[in-house]
Amino acid sequence: VSQSRYPGDDTAPCSGLRTRASTSGAGHWHLPAADLRCGGGVGQGASGCGHARPTGRISGVVACAGAAHLLLSKRGAGGMSTIQKPVNQKAWWLVLPVLLCVAFSAILPLMTVVNYSVQDIISPERRVFVGTEWFASVMRDTELHGALWRQLQFSLAVLAVEIPLGIALALSMPAQGWKASAVLVVVALSLLIPWNVVGTIWQIYGRADIGLLGHTLQALGFDYSYTGDPLHAWITVLVMDVWHWTPLVALLAYAGLRSIPDAYYQAARIDGASKLAVFRYIQLPKMRDVLMIAVLLRFMDSFMIYTEPFVLTGGGPGTATTFLSQYLTQKAVGQFDLGPAAAFSLIYFLIILLLCFVLYNWMQSLGAATKEPTHD
Repeated sequence: VSQSRYPGDDTAPCSGLRTRASTSGAGHWHLPAADLRCGGGVGQGASGCGHARPTGRISGVVACAGAAHLLLSKRGAGGMSTIQKPVNQKAWWLVLPVLLCVAFSAILPLMTVVNYSVQDIISPERRVFVGTEWFASVMRDTELHGALWRQLQFSLAVLAVEIPLGIALALSMPAQGWKASAVLVVVALSLLIPWNVVGTIWQIYGRADIGLLGHTLQALGFDYSYTGDPLHAWITVLVMDVWHWTPLVALLAYAGLRSIPDAYYQAARIDGASKLAVFRYIQLPKMRDVLMIAVLLRFMDSFMIYTEPFVLTGGGPGTATTFLSQYLTQKAVGQFDLGPAAAFSLIYFLIILLLCFVLYNWMQSLGAATKEPTHD
C-alpha cells in the first residue's frame, strides 16, 4: 500500500489505498479492485482528508475513498477486527448446586439462629418476641466472661507454641529425596486422627495407673493429675492441641520454604551470611504469606475447640477447661435455653470475625513495615 501523492498533485496525501500498476505504463494510480466497484463520480476530497482531487481518469474512484476510510476506521488497533465474543450465560447453572449447598448448610441455619435469638420459645407452638433481651442477658453473664477469658488465654498460648515449633520442625525436615517424602508422611499422621479419638488417646495417656505420661510423671516425683488439678488439666489440653495441630503449621511452613528460589541461597553463600541471617532476611520474609494462613487457621480452630477437651476433661475440674464452645453447648443442649444460646452463638460468631480481622490487619501492617525498600 503506497502513501505517495497523486502524480502532479502538491496536496498532502490522503487515503493509503492507491496502488501503482506493476505493468507497463506505470505511473497510473488505481484503487484495489474491491474498491473500484464503488463507481465513479465527480472529483472531491476523500472523507477526513480535506483536499480536493483533480478530475480525470482517477476522479471516478476518489469518491470511494471516504467509504474505504470508514471501513478502516471500524477496525481495532493494528488493523485487527474487534469482534466481541458472545457470553454463555448457561455457565451459571453449574454454580447452582454450590449455591444450594451453601444455602442449606449455612444461610438457612443462620437465619434460624437469628430468629431464635429474638424470641422466648416456651413450647413448639408458643413463642414470644423479646427483642434484644437475650443479648443483654448474655452480655451480663459472668460465666460467659470467664469462658471468654480462658478461651483467649488458650488461643494465644496455642499460637505462641505451635507457630515457632512448626517453623523449627519445617527447617529441620529434609528438602528432597525419599527421606523428605517419608518425613512428610510421618509428620502428617496426627492430622489424620479424628478429634474424639485424640481426646481418648490423651485421656488414657495421662492416667497415672495405666498411662505412660501419668505413670512416668508419678515415678519422677510429680503429683500429676489432670482430673484433680485445674492447672494440670489446662496444660494437658494445651499439650494435646500442640501435638495434634503443630504438623499443620510445619507443613505450611515447609511449603513456603520449598517455594524460595535457590538464587537467594546462592547469593547468601557468596556474601557469607550465617544461618540466622538467612532465616531472618530470606526465609522468614518469604514465609510471611503461608505463616499468615497458619496463624489465622490455628487461631480460628483453637477458638472453636470443643471435642478434645470435652472428651479429656469434660470441661473440668470445675470450669478450668470450659471454653466458649462447651459453654454454648451447655446452654443449648444441657439447659435447653434456645433463646440465650442463639444470642450467644451470634455473639460468638462476631467475636471470631472481629478478632480474625484485627489479627489479619496487624499481620499485614507488620509485613508492610518490615518489607525492604525498593531501589531504582
